[in-house]
Amino acid sequence: MPDEPKAVGVLIKTLEWHCERCGQIEEEAKQIVEASDRVRIIRRLLTLSDDYDILSMRVEGRPDELVFHIRLPDSDLGEARAIQRKQQETGFITVEELLKVQRAGYKSTAQVPPKPQPRSRTTLRERARQRAFAAHPRLP
Repeated sequence: MPDEPKAVGVLIKTLEWHCERCGQIEEEAKQIVEASDRVRIIRRLLTLSDDYDILSMRVEGRPDELVFHIRLPDSDLGEARAIQRKQQETGFITVEELLKVQRAGYKSTAQVPPKPQPRSRTTLRERARQRAFAAHPRLP
């Protein structure tokens, strides 16, 4: 068993490797620095662009504060994507829907950007699992 960590916020991670052929056990110990609250907050705020439509984001660090500048779109891009899906499925949209897309700053529904994809594999897996269970059951 490795010694206790000497610094505050340091964790010791131990891994045991078992050889199936010879039965030898090898132990590996690593010291891992625990992330501070400041780092956790920054990581969470930087993942906002994975879940929401954000045009740009700028982070400014000062000694006692973090300043985030986030530019959001003027219109609801979720509604523009719904109009885009409707046009793809049915082949047409109404004039009112076309005007909504143009007010959002796009000439046609083909120019509406897709929803941002998260970088986190766990988030992608969770969303795939949700889609799998939300689907209709197969008919025989």
